[in-house]
Amino acid sequence: MSETPSTTQQVVLRNVPWRLYEELSAARGESGRPKMSYIDGTLELVTPSYDHDAISRMIDKLLFVWADESDTPLISAGSWTQGRRASKAGIEPDESYAVGRKRPKRPDIALEVLWTDVGTSKLEIYRRLGIPEVWLWRDDQISVQVLGPRGYERKTRSRLLPGLDLRLLARFVRREDQLEALREYRAALRSHCLCPAAR
Repeated sequence: MSETPSTTQQVVLRNVPWRLYEELSAARGESGRPKMSYIDGTLELVTPSYDHDAISRMIDKLLFVWADESDTPLISAGSWTQGRRASKAGIEPDESYAVGRKRPKRPDIALEVLWTDVGTSKLEIYRRLGIPEVWLWRDDQISVQVLGPRGYERKTRSRLLPGLDLRLLARFVRREDQLEALREYRAALRSHCLCPAAR
């Protein structure tokens, strides 16, 4: 995969009332494009590039290989829109997850693929919405932000999925042959005895 990302289209609008944000979201329908984030009147519209989507979807596939190998119950909720009028904040993550087997009320984990600085403060949006963890993919690495009393704190591992080695997972995200990458990742998990299936 090329080191240079294909172009992501991004527009930032100011002084947008919450009602208009809701109307635009409803008018867009089920397509999910453009993706929108909103905070305090600032609306960001993003049409993700091929590379952006390929990375988020590959992380999703790799994560489920790990969940399968470790027998960890995990629900994928995709770009599940989160919003709260009282918080003046709304967002659509690139991917989102709930730990467990039952339909969640909100995601436990949100994933954001970042190429550049974003037009809105995504971590502040997630803080207002009470999302426990946000994973940020940038420069071929995944950093974990865990919500605490003072906001998000960067951690080396997920608090919700402590057995997951995100550094190992990140090594397989941008492989040219995705199917082979999934196979190699599964083999790596088993060879490192990181999962019950390897024991």
